[in-house]
Amino acid sequence: MSWDNVTSDTIANCFRKCGFSTGPDVVPTGVNQEPDEDLVIEGWESLKTEASAQDFVTADDNVATCGLRSIEDLVDEVNEVESDSDGEDVDVCDQLPTTAENLHALDILRRTVYVGFQVQLDLTGIFMHGKIPTLKISLIQIFRAHLWQKIHESIVMDLCQVFDQELDALEIETVQKETIHPRKSYKMNSSCADVLLFATYKWNVSRPSLLADSK
Repeated sequence: MSWDNVTSDTIANCFRKCGFSTGPDVVPTGVNQEPDEDLVIEGWESLKTEASAQDFVTADDNVATCGLRSIEDLVDEVNEVESDSDGEDVDVCDQLPTTAENLHALDILRRTVYVGFQVQLDLTGIFMHGKIPTLKISLIQIFRAHLWQKIHESIVMDLCQVFDQELDALEIETVQKETIHPRKSYKMNSSCADVLLFATYKWNVSRPSLLADSK
């Protein structure tokens, strides 16, 4: 093999030329050294040419390795790279869930809590009914940013629209929407009405008579 023919002096000269030598013959890095002997290529003498072996080896040192590019090509490439990077940086935002999806999620949460409270469903070694206050606080923290209130108002508005469309069928004279307090949507202990329905027909109610009455 060719490595077997490499002498220790050649290896030492290579390290010395790269600046790794620590002996007295250290050569500063960056100083070009001329080779100790002329480059010899076996059989070069048989070629009928005036060029030397060194000229043959360095003949393509100044040959361009890629095509020449104009300023317009460079500008087009930079613009293309910037447009690609801008497209990658755009964040794709998820679409907001619809009212129906929000209501469905709330229904699932309500049923989960109810089942855990009734049958003491054991999820993590602790009965679910013991976690209801924590779940309630968590739900309030999630929906307190007016989301729960918006869902509540949306349901009430939908009911009012349905009643307005069926006034004659339901014999309703007026549909009155009450004011919804912001905390009413998640306090879960308010009993005031959201919608008041006034009937078209009214009947006079007399005072009932009891068996113990003398008249």
